[in-house]
Amino acid sequence: MNREEKYLVEQIRAGDQIAYKHLYDAYYQSLVDFVNLFSNETFFAQEVVSEFFIWLWENHESLNIKSNLSAYLYHSVKNRAFNKLKKEKKVDTLQIADEFERTDNLSPEEQMILDEETSKVENILQLLPPRTREIFIMHRYDKLKYREIAQLLEISVNTVENHIVKAIKILKAYYAKQ
Repeated sequence: MNREEKYLVEQIRAGDQIAYKHLYDAYYQSLVDFVNLFSNETFFAQEVVSEFFIWLWENHESLNIKSNLSAYLYHSVKNRAFNKLKKEKKVDTLQIADEFERTDNLSPEEQMILDEETSKVENILQLLPPRTREIFIMHRYDKLKYREIAQLLEISVNTVENHIVKAIKILKAYYAKQ
């Protein structure tokens, strides 16, 4: 975290409303756009981000950000959005498959569902252009960061990001038809 971010977080922790408003103004719309990428519902995205900022202010005294401020905000909003989607049963097959993959002790029924969902995901991934599929798999399944993928493939981080966005759009379009 750079000095400016550290100072901003310290000011918010101390209850400085101007610092909080500065953070809100600087990140609100980009966080909404980010949530909208995977939810495809602007109202939902606005609701998630607004709830996060309310929570952030209500808990400002215990705010403890050790990493990059931007990364913290995006990660927090993403988790809130996925939790809300799960509660509302609006999570697509990719997220369901990911959740099952995190479970060590699956019942036979859960294993069967996981196998079906994994098979669906593998078939859907075949819809992606080869380079986009390769980059998406490296990021989603191999858990590589954009920077790492860019270095391995000798392309820019922007190009990696563009391929990920393209993959998500194609996958969302496919799921919307289902």
